[in-house]
Amino acid sequence: MNSGLNIDYVNLLSAQDYPIQSSKNFHSFLSDNPGKAFMHCLDVETEWTEAISRVKEYHFNHWNFPGKFKIQNLINFILPNRKMPEGLIPVGRSQWFTVTLKHIVFLVKRIESSPHIVKFFRYSWAPDELIFQTLLYNSSFKEDIVGNNLRYIDWSEGQKNPKLLTKDDYNSFMQSGKFFARKFTPNDVVLDMIDEAIK
Repeated sequence: MNSGLNIDYVNLLSAQDYPIQSSKNFHSFLSDNPGKAFMHCLDVETEWTEAISRVKEYHFNHWNFPGKFKIQNLINFILPNRKMPEGLIPVGRSQWFTVTLKHIVFLVKRIESSPHIVKFFRYSWAPDELIFQTLLYNSSFKEDIVGNNLRYIDWSEGQKNPKLLTKDDYNSFMQSGKFFARKFTPNDVVLDMIDEAIK
């Protein structure tokens, strides 16, 4: 934010993400959709109901000690459900996003000025899939949100993690209209295929 660089968008990626369209196409797309925030924002209460326990129960993600889960279960049995601070509507899903610099500035300032919100999400499960979406959704930037994170992710195997993509999946993700895909294994031959297609 203070780098002095002329930045319009911030794109969150992991080491297992890979572009599947050219940077020129991506730049043109963002230019055609100015000011938009591309992130998944499903309502936890009505659209992503399997995530309700993530915010209503206590989760001790940051600690490891004997009997942690027994204690966690006991606390959740004894104490009432947690309530979102400030009456925020919890939304989220995938943590990956492409948002403008103004959205990032808002999120950083909101988090820095709201330690009680940070504390609440510290005891949530996978808070990175909730906190940024929730804060942006419950702000004046709500109308900027497009419910599409521009990523191809294959959950068809029904596992905790998405499928590792290979050359067998090439046509599926290259024809998806998305700009990035995940997850890939480093040095997989499919990455060379992508490079050749988008160069």
